[in-house]
Amino acid sequence: MDIVEDEIIAACMLHDVIEDCGRKLEDLPVNDETRELVRLLTCEKTTDANRDRILQSYYEGILGNPKAALIKCMDRCNNLTTMSWGLSRDRIYRMIRETEEYYPRLLNAVKATPEYNSAAWLLKYQIESMLDIYKRLM
Repeated sequence: MDIVEDEIIAACMLHDVIEDCGRKLEDLPVNDETRELVRLLTCEKTTDANRDRILQSYYEGILGNPKAALIKCMDRCNNLTTMSWGLSRDRIYRMIRETEEYYPRLLNAVKATPEYNSAAWLLKYQIESMLDIYKRLM
């Protein structure tokens, strides 16, 4: 996808560290831009009662930063290709619905940034293909 920016590469590697490893944002040994990308890509825990509100706010924050939108789309693309490895049917359905609801806007934000246009096309194709496969199998 011709992504060579250090901040994007670092944020790709670190985007789940706060959620999954008990680390604090200020502990990350990265520059401010990378730290901001990781902050945008860190979602607070949800419950059935607050999921919609939290996700809407989370994705709105990501939409304001094309680099964060790019990373989130790359992450979702990867998640879609591996979700059959251990997610319940309910979680797979939830991920499909979430992807259909939020990712078209994220992909448009990526596509609107000329240097990420090719990446947006590839990600859109892969995400839509994976969704189609899962929906047919489920």
